[in-house]
Amino acid sequence: TGTEERQIGAHESRVTSLSLNTQGTLLASASKDKTVRIWNLDNPDQNALVLQEHQNSVNTVAWSPSGSDLATGSSDHAILIWDWSSTNEDSKLPEPVKLNHDGKTVFALDWNFTGTVLASGSKDHKVRTI
Repeated sequence: TGTEERQIGAHESRVTSLSLNTQGTLLASASKDKTVRIWNLDNPDQNALVLQEHQNSVNTVAWSPSGSDLATGSSDHAILIWDWSSTNEDSKLPEPVKLNHDGKTVFALDWNFTGTVLASGSKDHKVRTI
């Protein structure tokens, strides 16, 4: 309708990227405040899960097509892959897999439709696949 339905939360600095999982139930938001927040859209009154593993501004987030993995890219030159498949409300999220991005700031991430390839774009003008 062109009007705001509801505000679900906020970061402490500018939001840089958003990604909805394919089920439409989880929204990941990245921010200059070095965090990624996961919002449960089925329960908007619930506090967001805050992921704080990056050492610098988080520039991009991307859910895999299955919704089992979340990739995050940052100005700390790292891509983190979070395994979401083993989590529920009672369990702790496992440590992410860290991929060094050749000392370059990561600005863009996207998965192929099967979730087997992750593409990244960086400050050095290069596109890489993982």
